[in-house]
Amino acid sequence: MPTASENSSKPAATKKRKKAAKKKTGKAAAKKHNVLITGATSTLGRQLCERLLYDKSIGQIWALSRREVPYYFRDFDPKRFVFRTCAPTNDRKLLELCKSEEFLQAKIDTIVHLAFQVGRSDAHSGARDYNIRGTQNLLEIARETPSVKKFVFLSSAKVYRLPRGHVEVIHEDSPLNYNPDAEPFVRDLVDADLLCQEEMARGSKLQVIVLRPTYMIGRNVHSFFAYYLDSPVCPYISGTDPLINLIHSTDVVRALQRSIRQPVAGVFNIAGRDTKTIGEFVELAGHPRVPVPEFAIETAWEAVRRVRWNKHRFPLSAAPLRYNCVLSGERAKHELDFEPERHVKFSEV
Repeated sequence: MPTASENSSKPAATKKRKKAAKKKTGKAAAKKHNVLITGATSTLGRQLCERLLYDKSIGQIWALSRREVPYYFRDFDPKRFVFRTCAPTNDRKLLELCKSEEFLQAKIDTIVHLAFQVGRSDAHSGARDYNIRGTQNLLEIARETPSVKKFVFLSSAKVYRLPRGHVEVIHEDSPLNYNPDAEPFVRDLVDADLLCQEEMARGSKLQVIVLRPTYMIGRNVHSFFAYYLDSPVCPYISGTDPLINLIHSTDVVRALQRSIRQPVAGVFNIAGRDTKTIGEFVELAGHPRVPVPEFAIETAWEAVRRVRWNKHRFPLSAAPLRYNCVLSGERAKHELDFEPERHVKFSEV
C-alpha cells in the first residue's frame, strides 16, 4: 500500500506530466508561416530567402523572380524552397501559378513584395508598369487566396517630402512627396505605397505592412548612397551638409523577417544605427569631397559616373544631397520589436 507521502506526490506528478504534454502539443501545433517572396533574386530577396531557411517559425518559402533560377538557389532544400520564374506583371502566368494545386497546398499565408525597379529615369523603360501594376496584381492575389492573411510591401524613406535647412525627425504620418517633378521611381514608390494604404483603409482581410527603410547601403546594394560613398570623388552642393541616417541591408532583412512574424499592420519607418552629416560619412568612407553649385550637381555626378566607366548607373536625384533625412524608428521598436544592430561599414559598400 502506498504511503501518505507517495499519495500526496501523485497529483503533483500528474500535473507535471499534463503540463509537459500540453507544452509538447503546443509546440507541435505551433503554426509555421509559409511565405511568398517576389523579387527573390534581388540582393534583399536573396538575403531574406537565406535567412528564412534558418528560421524555425518558417515553413515553405516560394520565391518568385522574372529571372531564371540562379545557381545559389539550387542547393536549397526543395522540400521547403520553391523557385518560380514569373514577373509580377505577367498576369496570365501569375494567375496560373497561384491557382495551381501545388501553390494552394502550400497554404501561403504571407506575401512579401520586393519586386520593384528603382533608379530608372527612362519613361519608356516599362518600369512604372512593372512597379504599379505589379503591386496591384500581388495585392489582388493576396485578397483572393484564402490562406493569405498578410501582405508586406517594401517602400522607402524616399516617399517623404524631406525638410530643408533644419533637422526634423520624420514620422510615419509625415507628408509624402507628391512633387510631379520628382524622380519617376520616387513617384512610383509613393503610388505603390498609397495602394497598400488604401488596402488597409478598405477594411481588408489582410494585415498590410508597409516598411519605409532609410537610405540603405551594403554589399551588392544598388542605391544612390551605396554608389555615392563608393565614388572616387563625392560632389556636394556648396554650403550644404545635410544630416542623414543610413541603414545596413542586413538590418532591412531583419525588419522584413520581423514583419512576417509579428501580428501587426500599418506603416513603419525602419531607421539605421548611424546618423551623421553627409560630409562625415564621406570622410569615414575615405573619399575627397568637391563643392559644386546646385545647378551643376547633376553634371558633376554624371562626370563621376563616366570616370567609373559607367559602373554606377544609378541616376542622381539631388534631393538626398539637399535635404536632411532622419527617421523615427520608435513605432518599429515597440510594435515590430525591431531595432537596428549593424553599424555601416564602408568596406562593404
